[in-house]
Amino acid sequence: MKKLLAILLALMLVLVNVAALAEGEGNTGDDTGNTGDSGTTTTAPITPGIPADTKTIKITKAIIVNDGATSDKTKPVTPAQTITFTVGNGVVTDAATGTTAPTITIDDAVFAAGATEKEININIATPGFTSVGIYTYAITETINGVAGMGDAPTLELKITVVNGDSGLVLGGIALRANNKKTDTIENTYDAGSLKVSKKVTGNLGDKTKPFDINVTFKAPTGKTVYGDITVEGTGKVEDAAPATIAAGEGWTEKTVKVTLTDSQNVTFFNIPADVTYTIAEADYTTDANGKYDTPTYSKETGKIAQATADECEVTNNKDIEIDTGVALDTLPYVLLIALAVVSLAVLKARKREN
Repeated sequence: MKKLLAILLALMLVLVNVAALAEGEGNTGDDTGNTGDSGTTTTAPITPGIPADTKTIKITKAIIVNDGATSDKTKPVTPAQTITFTVGNGVVTDAATGTTAPTITIDDAVFAAGATEKEININIATPGFTSVGIYTYAITETINGVAGMGDAPTLELKITVVNGDSGLVLGGIALRANNKKTDTIENTYDAGSLKVSKKVTGNLGDKTKPFDINVTFKAPTGKTVYGDITVEGTGKVEDAAPATIAAGEGWTEKTVKVTLTDSQNVTFFNIPADVTYTIAEADYTTDANGKYDTPTYSKETGKIAQATADECEVTNNKDIEIDTGVALDTLPYVLLIALAVVSLAVLKARKREN
């Protein structure tokens, strides 16, 4: 009977600690996870009971894709990139006098092109947590100047250490992004598209003539384009069939030559948000190049916004006044006068015969 009472008392103490922690965090559902042995790896958030000398906690890093693609064949693809984290010194409250927070680091999140989710580690330096208390860490995320990536969230990690049956345990781990509890650190990759099309007008407009158009893309200040821009359509890009504008080692400005005839078009996909563009056609206003009017643009410059599709139609016009020798609007009257003259001549001829 005494043994049974002792067991029940121990269980009640654990439940009291759990309830107190849940009330302090305000949401017990955000602090649940897997248990483990001393020095093992676990996953955040976790249940009370993980030893305080746990060395590694796993979390998920995710990239959410927003796109402005207008074709099912070509969707935005996140660029290859490395996202890094800097963890500040921990702030300790409700702990034994003189307690210092252990150093914490977070592994880099290395993403291959097209990858949108990565499991990374929160690493706790030895000897870990040596006193009960609440340990709070500010985390700075760096997206390393990748064009199209949204702003880094403000991150905070709070670890609560309590007494367990066999020593100190991690009673709760709460990760917050922009002051909201989360299991995943999320960023967004925003991309859009740009369609360039050709229209030829006028009675002398040559609808089979190819026109060269330069499309210049420029990354926002401090950013670099690392993802490939894909192309599709009926026109040509860089004297070849539409395909891919490879980012290679990354670029901040790139000019692409597009060749279009009347009614042809090309569309650029996976253009990172905030990249600006300028569209400029070669000079076709001279005698040697056809003597077309100055081209008009439906949207000559612009900035790619997230999940939008921009479009520019370039129009070339060539009209000429047709020289027939006789004004067409007076031709019927001229014919009537001629007919009257002929009729008068015939009548005079008949009178002479009589």
